[in-house]
Amino acid sequence: MEIKTYNILVVDDETDLHNLFKKHFRDLIKQGSLVFEFASNGKEALDLIKSNKIFHLLFTDIRMPVMDGLTLLNHLKEMKSEIKTVVISAYDDISNIRTAMNRDAFDFLVKPIALDDLTLTLEKTIREYEVYIQGIESAKNLVLAIQEKEEAVHKERQRLSRDLHDDIGSTLSSINIISKMALKNEVLQNNEQLKSSVEKISERSQRLLDNMSDIVWCINPNNDTLEEILSRMRSYATTILEAKKIDYQIDFPKEYIDLKMRLDFKNNMYLIFKEAVNNLSKYSGCSKAILSLTFDEKKIHLKIEDNGNGFNKEEVKHQGGLQNMHFRSEEINALFSIQSVIGNGTVVELTIPQ
Repeated sequence: MEIKTYNILVVDDETDLHNLFKKHFRDLIKQGSLVFEFASNGKEALDLIKSNKIFHLLFTDIRMPVMDGLTLLNHLKEMKSEIKTVVISAYDDISNIRTAMNRDAFDFLVKPIALDDLTLTLEKTIREYEVYIQGIESAKNLVLAIQEKEEAVHKERQRLSRDLHDDIGSTLSSINIISKMALKNEVLQNNEQLKSSVEKISERSQRLLDNMSDIVWCINPNNDTLEEILSRMRSYATTILEAKKIDYQIDFPKEYIDLKMRLDFKNNMYLIFKEAVNNLSKYSGCSKAILSLTFDEKKIHLKIEDNGNGFNKEEVKHQGGLQNMHFRSEEINALFSIQSVIGNGTVVELTIPQ
C-alpha cells in the first residue's frame, strides 16, 4: 500500500527542538510518512520555501534572530502559501501567539513541548491540511465543470444560430421572395382578394425574417460583447430614423469597451432599445431624437429621448409594447422609466446594474 508522505519544515534557532522532532517521530520518518527539514530562522525557511521545495506543514518558533516567526508568517500570507503553520512560543507569550493566529497560523504549541500535545497537534494539522487541499480540489473541479458547461452552451448556441439561419431563415426568405414576385403577376393584380392575401404573406414573412434575424444574432455567442450590441443598436436606429427623416444624435462611447454581457442582459437591453426607437418613429411625431449610452463599473445607462408630441400613458389603448419593456427590465433587475409630457416629448431610460 502506498504511504502518503508529508514534508514538514521546522524553524527554530535551538537545535534541541530539531532533535526533539527527529527522535519523537523517528518511526514515521523511517517508514516514509514524514520528511523533516530544518531551518534556524525565518529567512532560511523562506529561502527554502521560495526554492520551490514542497512543504505541507510548518512548525516555527516566534522569537528568532535574522527573521522572527511573525515576519515569516507575513511573507507566507502575502505569497498565499498553502502550507499549514503551527507556531511555537513560551507559555506566557500570549500576545505574540494571538498575533500569529491573526496572521493565519493554524495552531500553536507552548514550550516546553509536551510530546502527547505535539503528536495530537501534528495529526490535527495534517487533517486540516487534507481538508484544505480537498477544498481547493473541489473548487478547481467546480470551476472546470462550469467552464465545460459554458463551452457546451457556447457550442450549442453556435449550432442553434446556424440552424435557424440556414433552415428557417432560408425558408422564410424563399416565401418572402415568392410572394413579392407573385404581387407583380397580372392575374393577381386583377384579383383584389387574392392580392390582399399575398400582401399579408409578404408583410408577415418580412416581419418574421426581421424577428428571426434578431433571434439568430442574439443566440450567436460571438455577439455577446457590448461593442457588438452597440453596433447593432446603432445600425437599427440609423435605418429606422433615416427612413422617417428624423434628425438624430447617437451618443455612444467612442472608446472600445471590453465587456461581455450575459445572454439575458444582452437580449433584453437590445429589445427594449428597439421597442423604444420603433415607438418613437411611429407615434412621437418628433423632428429630433437623441440616443445615448453611458457605462461604468457599476451600471449601463441607456437613454432614448425625443422632442415629439408626448403622450399620457393612461390614455394609450395598446399597452403591449410598454408592458413588454417593463417586463424585460424586471427580468434583468434593471431600472426602467418613461417620462412623457404632452407637447414636450418623451424620455425612455434603462439602467442595468453590472
